Amino acid sequence: MPFIVSRVNQRVSQDQQEKLREGLVEKIEQTLGKPRDYIMLDLQEGSPLYVRGKDEPAAYIEANIYGANPAGFAKLSQEITKMYEDILGIPANNVFINFQDIPGFSINGNYM
Repeated sequence: MPFIVSRVNQRVSQDQQEKLREGLVEKIEQTLGKPRDYIMLDLQEGSPLYVRGKDEPAAYIEANIYGANPAGFAKLSQEITKMYEDILGIPANNVFINFQDIPGFSINGNYM
C-alpha cells in the first residue's frame, strides 16, 4: 500500500488538489504497478517549510510504499517533481521526496 504524505508551504486550490490526486494515483499505478484500490494520499497545505533558510515555495513528500521495487523510485521521483512544479509552481530544487519501503501494513483488519 502506498501512502503519500505531501506537505507544502502554500495554499492549494480544489482544482490543484484534484490534479495532484489524479496525477499521483496514475503515476504510482504506472511506475510501481500498485493498484489504485490500495493508494492513500494526504495533502497538508500551509506547512511552515523553509528551504535553505528561505521562505520559498517548497514541498516535502513522504512516499511510504510496501513491497516496492526501489528501481522505480527514480522515475517516480522525476514524475512527482514535475507534477508539483507544473501544478503548484514549486521549483524542482525545492521538492524533497523521502522514499521509505515499509515492512508491512494492515487494511480491513488484515495484516500484509
